[in-house]
Amino acid sequence: MLFLAHRGLWTALDARNSRSGLKAAFELGFGVETDIRDFDGRLVISHDMATPDSLPLSVMLADYDAAGRPGQLALNVKADGLTAALIEELDTFAGMRQNAFVFDMSVPDTIQYIGKGLQVFTRHSEYEPTPPLEMQSQGVWMDCFVNAWVDPDAIMERMRRGQKVAIVSPELHKRDIYHRFWKILKGRIKKSDLCADILNDNLMLCTDFPREAAEFFKDL
Repeated sequence: MLFLAHRGLWTALDARNSRSGLKAAFELGFGVETDIRDFDGRLVISHDMATPDSLPLSVMLADYDAAGRPGQLALNVKADGLTAALIEELDTFAGMRQNAFVFDMSVPDTIQYIGKGLQVFTRHSEYEPTPPLEMQSQGVWMDCFVNAWVDPDAIMERMRRGQKVAIVSPELHKRDIYHRFWKILKGRIKKSDLCADILNDNLMLCTDFPREAAEFFKDL
């Protein structure tokens, strides 16, 4: 299993999506989930409205490359119309498209990203029971806003047909049930007939606690 550090590695809330928090995650071998917007003609890292101080995407990509490109970059695209600019940024680094996937765009923009050959994840949640463009997507972003509803059997079925799956851990929505959630998930993974290589390369957990998660799942 791969672990995505949610907006980097941080303890203070104001360190989320900071350069130091993202670099800290990379240095420990984690990929990250982070947020992409545009500001004054450039792409930046920002969950909310961008400011002049928002971290340029180009800086984060350079730090990720320098760290050896650990894990994956999950790029939550917060604005439409960024396809060409994002491709230009990724293609500055040879092969970087294979290290990153995009998700959460509008459907028209998702079609553009698919057409341009980027890795695209569609979203599946209790509010999106039928993920749009699922069969055209390389993976599924499985979210759980209210309840820990994510079905382990659905996760395994998607990986059997060659898709990747990224699971949102419940603490991202301020629900302190993640230990129970992880225990259920781990038990189902152990019962799976999928080979270790598929599980290691195609299953991801996005969490605020990547170090704790890596320790919890280390014996899979």
